[in-house]
This record gives sequence, structure tokens and C-alpha cells, in this order.
Amino acid sequence: MVTVIPGMVTVIPEMVTVIPEMIAVISGMVTVIPGMVTVIYEMVTAIPEMVIALPEMATAISEMITVIPEMVTALPEMATAISEMITFIPEMATAISEMITFIPEMATAISEMITVIPEMVTLIPDMITFIPEMVTVIYEMVTVIPEMVLKIEKEN
Repeated sequence: MVTVIPGMVTVIPEMVTVIPEMIAVISGMVTVIPGMVTVIYEMVTAIPEMVIALPEMATAISEMITVIPEMVTALPEMATAISEMITFIPEMATAISEMITFIPEMATAISEMITVIPEMVTLIPDMITFIPEMVTVIYEMVTVIPEMVLKIEKEN
């Protein structure tokens, strides 16, 4: 026993230095307890809702089980559709490459349209001044129609 005492004497200071850490751990655990109590309370209060949901869950599971044979019978159709899609990929690639080759033409057309815009803008005032003349022509055409109808009636 006398030989153990020197070892104990060296261990006691280390134990004393560990005590604040132990207190910190215990206080941390104590601060977690309210959160744990809340979680446990929420779990307990959720049990009735879970029990109420059990019939719906059972119904959903049974519906899923009844759908499985339909899914199995649909597999060949799905495989056919997938193979058709796979055979369609080269056509899609061709169409995409054609679209890509068409992009420069589109860019050219757009740039030409952009260059025409100033000309179009300069034509707008001319078009506006032409509107009264158009209205006059339309009015004269409308006024001539009754005369033409009368001529046609006289000839018949």
C-alpha cells in the first residue's frame, strides 16, 4: 500500500485539472436536456397522428402493390419505347447539326434585317402621309359601288 501512495499523489493533481472540464461537460449536458425533453414530447405527441395515418398508409401500400403487376406488364412497352427513342437519336443528331449549319444563315438574315430597319424608319413618315390618299381612294371606291350596281341592274 505504501508503494501505491506516490502514484496516487501524482494522479490527484491531474484529476483536479480534469474537474473543470468535467463540470463544463456536465453543464453542456444540462443545457441539452430541455431540447431533448422537447424532442421527446414532440415524438410522443406525434404518435396519435401516426396511428391515425396508419390506415391511409396501409391503403397506399396496398395500392402500390396492386400497381406492380401493371408496371411489370408495361415493361415490354417501355423497352420498345426506349429502343425507339434510341433509334431516333441519330435523326435528332442530324436535325441538330442541320440547325447548327443554319445558324450562320440566320445570323446573316438577322444582320440584313437590322440594316433594313433605318430604311423602314425613314419610310414610316411617307406611309403616314400616304394614309389620307388611301382613305380618299377607298372613299371614292365605296361611292362608286352603288353606281356600278345600278349600271349592272340596267344592263340586265
